[in-house]
Amino acid sequence: FPFWQEGVLYGYNSRALRKDLTPKYLYAKNTKIKDIIYPYFDNATELVLVEGVMDALSLIQDGIPAIANLGLSVNFSKEKIKNLLKKGVTKIWLMFDNDEAGRKA
Repeated sequence: FPFWQEGVLYGYNSRALRKDLTPKYLYAKNTKIKDIIYPYFDNATELVLVEGVMDALSLIQDGIPAIANLGLSVNFSKEKIKNLLKKGVTKIWLMFDNDEAGRKA
C-alpha cells in the first residue's frame, strides 16, 4: 500500500495474508508511520478510526469513511486530531481490535 498525505508520498507497506507469517505489516525503510493517517478524506465530516489499513479499506468498500493511524499503539496525537478538526471533521468514531494493541489504544 502506498501512503500519500497531502500530495507527499511517505512510504509503503505490505501485509501478511497468513497468520503464520511475520511481521504482520512490513514497512519500507523510510516510512514514518507515526506521522501518517491512512487514507484521508477531504470532504468527510465523520470518520471511523481503526488500527490497520485492511480495517480501513474494508469499511471504505462499504461506503464508510475510515482512517487508519499507522503505529496506533504508539500514538494518535492531539495534533492529528486538531488537524482533522481544522479540515471539517466533527466526529471521530473509534473502532479497535479486541486484542492487547486495541485495548492499549
